[in-house]
Amino acid sequence: MDTNATPKEMIANFDNYSVRVEYNDDLILLHLPKVDNFSRDMYKSMKKNMFLFGECLRSQGRDSMWVAVPNGLKSLKKLVERLGFKQQTVLLDHTVYEKGLI
Repeated sequence: MDTNATPKEMIANFDNYSVRVEYNDDLILLHLPKVDNFSRDMYKSMKKNMFLFGECLRSQGRDSMWVAVPNGLKSLKKLVERLGFKQQTVLLDHTVYEKGLI
């Protein structure tokens, strides 16, 4: 990965949560910084949107999806794990999870 490459960002806002997407040529990382209200509908929405985003990444030849969750947000970490992500590492103040797409 070219560490000198400036990552680009975009924000996807949904009803009860937002996703910040950080990307460059080598990496796409989803940040889940905010969830307003945990509910069954929010979980279904997130599951659907993570599936669609994963399909998009897979169609581009990616074999995994990465998510960063701020440390200290246990309920958000539990949600990410329920969505099938596995913890990989801790970077600065975030825990990074990966989910295989193949």
